[in-house]
Amino acid sequence: MKTLLKGTLLVGLASVGVATAAFALQADHGFNPASLDADGNGVISTAELDTHADLLFARTDRDNDGSLSADELRALHAMMPGGGAAMEHAPGHTPPPLTRQAFREGLRGHATRMDADRDGRLTVAELGAAMHGGQAH
Repeated sequence: MKTLLKGTLLVGLASVGVATAAFALQADHGFNPASLDADGNGVISTAELDTHADLLFARTDRDNDGSLSADELRALHAMMPGGGAAMEHAPGHTPPPLTRQAFREGLRGHATRMDADRDGRLTVAELGAAMHGGQAH
């Protein structure tokens, strides 16, 4: 998978990076995109995406403080095959923790970018294709 996040760790980019890392990690571990589609209609709704985001957030929030620190985000990226992308920030600068809401919004933004036909809906097929580096038809 292409480099996911380079350079300075910014809160907005961090949430997108985490979403990318999450999908990449799941793709390499037999993750089935249809598992996000709880109602089986072929479309991953915002509510279904938020449920997934909340589960991933809870697994990543090791200290259970309700936010993801730079160390927790680095740990998520490190779990990726090949060690994930380098997540570094400027010397002397520690980014603020990422809230659950910011994490959800980052995942939603990432889902929007994976909507290959730009119809405003992320389908299971589009998610599957994006996870494997292709485009859904």
